[in-house]
Parts: sequence; C-alpha cells; structure tokens
Amino acid sequence: MKRKLSILGMMTLFAVLTGMVAPTVSGAQSTSDKSSSHRQKTKNGWRNAAIGSGALGAYGLIKGDNKLAILGAAGAVYSGQRYEHDRRSQAALDSRHHRTHSSYIWRNHKRYRQTVFWSHGKKHVRTVRA
Repeated sequence: MKRKLSILGMMTLFAVLTGMVAPTVSGAQSTSDKSSSHRQKTKNGWRNAAIGSGALGAYGLIKGDNKLAILGAAGAVYSGQRYEHDRRSQAALDSRHHRTHSSYIWRNHKRYRQTVFWSHGKKHVRTVRA
C-alpha cells in the first residue's frame, strides 16, 4: 500500500513539474516578448500545479487518506494564489507597456499626443492636443 502511494506521489510530482517546466521554442523575439512569454509560461505552470494538486487532494479524499487530501488541498490553494498573483502582475505589466508605448492618450474623450523632450539634461514628456 505504501509503495502504491509513493509511486502515485512521484507520478503527481512529475506531472506538476512537467507542467511548470515545459520546453519552449525560442525564435527571434524582442526582450519584452521574451519576458511576456516567460511570464505567461510561469503563470500557466502555476495553474497546472493547482489542477494537479487538486486532483491529488480529490484522490486522497476518495481513498480516505487524510494526508494526501490535506497536502493536495494545500498545494492547490498555494498554487492558485500564485497563479492569481502572476495573472494580476501580467495584466498590470501589459497595461503599463501599452501606456508607455502608445503615441496617443485619451482624456475626456479627446485625443492627446505625447512628445518627449530634453531640457537642462532632464527628460520631460509634453502632452499636446492632437
């Protein structure tokens, strides 16, 4: 019985780690694309770990093994929290990237153009109605 549980535990651990460390295809990408891609893969890895841990917890409940059930539930909760953190972080980063790399901004339903200029060695941003 213990041998079955240890084999099941190793299989679950392998499945979780395989989901988190998936092989990637790297092409000619910019640095921001690479970091965004890495962030997306990390986020998906945490999601997969939460699913695997939840399955382990469900298996523990079905078999009546409290240790597996508690470990699976704890892993699912932790992985779920990390997934949500990475999801919010990625959304904020994407929003910040769009704000800083867009040539126009909108305020009160009016379009403004942002220009960068240097004065006395300092960088400034001027907002002009477009």
